[in-house]
Amino acid sequence: MEKKVNNKKIIFREAARLFSEKGYERTSMRAIAEAAGVSKPAIYYYFPNKDALFEDMLNAAVEQVQEVLEKIQDSTMTPIEKLIEIAVSRFTMYLEYPELSKFLTDIAVWNIKKKIMLNFIKKHQGIDAIVNDIVAEGIATGQFRSGIDPTLATTMFLGGLNMYMMTHIKTGEGEITSAKAREFVTTIIDGIGLSQ
Repeated sequence: MEKKVNNKKIIFREAARLFSEKGYERTSMRAIAEAAGVSKPAIYYYFPNKDALFEDMLNAAVEQVQEVLEKIQDSTMTPIEKLIEIAVSRFTMYLEYPELSKFLTDIAVWNIKKKIMLNFIKKHQGIDAIVNDIVAEGIATGQFRSGIDPTLATTMFLGGLNMYMMTHIKTGEGEITSAKAREFVTTIIDGIGLSQ
């Protein structure tokens, strides 16, 4: 069983790298199998086709992120500390899995089957819901300004975090460190306007 899990991880890593380098359409199952060091029949044992592999990768990525976020949500940290920890965890995941991170930033520009993209968006809503609940908790406890829309704040937080990481992945600009994650969250919470 462990070998099967390790093979899938290697296949995911190499598929992510190839998809990012060549694009989804130009990457063949044969190329993925060769890069992963498995036979072509072996890769088809795990995945009936490239779409299934791709969808499995997306699902695994979302599930991994959601698992981390659920632990943060269930912790005794304050809402601000939870948002900081989410940003730190996203940066940490990028450093641990750079191929997967690059793959996830590229999917928006690929011609992906609508069904796969809709399933990805639906699964990602679980991540949005966790952050939304943390923002609502912050409003309820007085850590965040009352009257703000938690959904809008969630979109700003996750969108900004994703854009920061995407810029780093594409250009190498900006630090991916715990200190920068804390600065990112502090800037969002404090805002950029002058205090009255």
